[in-house]
Parts: sequence; C-alpha cells; structure tokens
Amino acid sequence: MSTASKEIVSEELNQFIAVSARQITARKLSVPAILFLESILPASGLLHAVSLAGEPVMSMLLGTKRTSLLSRLFESRKNIEQLINLIEQESLKH
Repeated sequence: MSTASKEIVSEELNQFIAVSARQITARKLSVPAILFLESILPASGLLHAVSLAGEPVMSMLLGTKRTSLLSRLFESRKNIEQLINLIEQESLKH
C-alpha cells in the first residue's frame, strides 16, 4: 500500500472515529460507551481478529465500508483510546 493510500485510509478512520464520538455523545451514551471501550481495551488485538473472521457476516449487516472501518478501529489500542478521548471531549461541550 502506498504512502498516499495509507494516509487516505488513516483519514477515513479518523473521520469514522470523530463521527462515532459525536453520535455517542448526541445519544447521551458517553458513560456506557467509555466503560465498554475501557473494558475491551486490553483485548483489542483479539477483537481485531474476531472482526476479521466475522467480516463476511458483519458486512451483510453493517455494509462493507463500515465493517472495514470497525475492524481497523480494533486494530490498535491507540484507535480505541482516540475514540475514548474524543467522546470525553464531546461530552464536555454538552
């Protein structure tokens, strides 16, 4: 994968994380979401493997692009931590 396409993928993931944080906060689910994300943080590698294995079924339910983004979210602890931080920032705005 070229550097330009990696940057595009990273930008799409950042947008997905930002939109997810706004939607979670808008629905007033910040506390349960943060608790859930903090509890799965140690198992992010395992969740990534499970999401890759379940991708065919998940893509029928969520769509291919959203499934791919969700799988990339679990790819790294940094991504989950970024989502938690954005949820906390969005919560402070409301």
